[in-house]
Order: sequence, then structure tokens, then C-alpha cells
Amino acid sequence: MQRNTIQILTSFRRSIEFLFENYTIKRYFSQSRTFAFILLVSTVFLPEASKSQTPQDAKYIPGITAADVSVALEKKGFTKMVGSDKNWIYNLQNDDYTINVFISGDSPEKIIQVKATFIFFTQKPVQKIAKDFLTPVITLPYKGSNPTYARLWFDKNINGESNEMIGRVKFMISAMEGSKLIIIGAE
Repeated sequence: MQRNTIQILTSFRRSIEFLFENYTIKRYFSQSRTFAFILLVSTVFLPEASKSQTPQDAKYIPGITAADVSVALEKKGFTKMVGSDKNWIYNLQNDDYTINVFISGDSPEKIIQVKATFIFFTQKPVQKIAKDFLTPVITLPYKGSNPTYARLWFDKNINGESNEMIGRVKFMISAMEGSKLIIIGAE
């Protein structure tokens, strides 16, 4: 695996474990298999490296910054839970759902990946909620983006699994009973 992939995976797992240990979402995880699903998916869907890369060879989502993602999330009511020079976690939750967005990069201007997890604890229809809160992440503008196409792809695949390249950025969605995972990253 690439050094960056290992760093992202490690950061993602630490972030989930931190939230699990320190916030109210742990009561929900004890009642579902979503926590294990998120850890499994984060391992399975991260790209394999055909050759090792040095940090200067790392690829970033072109033209997107941590501030771009943060502003979009804060407009939707997300709260910043954790922040550093390389990783940020935003959260939005109530009794029916928890949405976490993980931003990973080498710096605020060099974003490698954005992951969003949507975990719901209700039998109510949640597609509209997922679309309302995750569409701003899916449609963020970057060099080579196509927000209209990204939104159509998301709407079509919100209940399934799909991978799509839009410009030089790979989008992945995986839906399972009780959860959805979206990963956006450089090719």
C-alpha cells in the first residue's frame, strides 16, 4: 500500500475510534454493526499501490482546500469535532442519524481524500436527509469537476455501490442497511 494510503487509513480509524469513545454515537454502535462496516470498507476500498510513492509524488484533489469543504459543511450545520494541519472531522447528529465527514491531506491546501459516513438509526426514509446533507460534499467544485454530473451520479447510486471518475477525482459510494459511505479522492 502507498504510504499516503496507510496514513489515511490510520487517520480514519483513529478518528472513528475517537468519536466512538468520546461522543454519544457509541450508544448507537453498540446496537449495530455499522462501526465494523466502516472499518472494513475503509480497508477494502482504499486503492492499492502498484509502486511506492514519495510524498512529493502524492496526488491531491486538484483545486480543493480544507476551507472549501469546511465552509460547505458549516453552512449545513456541521460542527468541527477535530482539526489539525492534516486531518479534520465534522459531525452532524440527532436521534435519527449521525453524519461524519473526514478530510485528510498533507496540508489545508493539499487534500487527498474526503470521506463521509451517514449512519441512521431509524426506519424513517432517510434518502432525502442523505441527499440534503451530503450533496454539498459531492458537488464541491475542483479543477475538472462536473457538479451536475456528480449530483446525478449520487442520486442514482445513493442506495447501492458505485465508483466513478469525474475529472481526475474518484468517487465511491457504498450503501448498506443502516449506513452509507462516500469516498472522494485523487485518482
